[in-house]
Amino acid sequence: MQHYAPAYFVIDRNHEVTRFSGGETGHYLKPSQGAASLNLLSILHKALRPAVRAAVSQAAAAGVRIVNDNLTMRIDGEARALTLIVEPIGGEEGAKSGVACVVAFRDTSPATAPPKTPQAGSDANVEAFENELRATKAHWRRRSMSWKRVPKT
Repeated sequence: MQHYAPAYFVIDRNHEVTRFSGGETGHYLKPSQGAASLNLLSILHKALRPAVRAAVSQAAAAGVRIVNDNLTMRIDGEARALTLIVEPIGGEEGAKSGVACVVAFRDTSPATAPPKTPQAGSDANVEAFENELRATKAHWRRRSMSWKRVPKT
């Protein structure tokens, strides 16, 4: 059954991996040079990082499941279409406090699918960056509203 399940990671509110689903997760990992880390955003393949960062931020902020069907990356030398699924876990209260999320990747390419054109991949990357930018703006907007102004004495 494990063979048919999507590759997934369970991360805490600091994006640290607390669980790997198995061997298939290796397709999505390419750690950066430097000190060893279990921070998912540091060990994911660079092409996936913007989309995952945006989806995790959106899922944590809204407390809902986020699905992105527009990802592509090269796996074993061939372009593959992926679906990214990020879902907060730990109930509604846990999800809103950022306790944990499941980050899953489902390979949606048929075995004989032709590689996507560079333009299609570029559009997906632009969309991922725009989603990340919106999520970052929303995060900082919420954070700035939570800061209390202290009157000068």
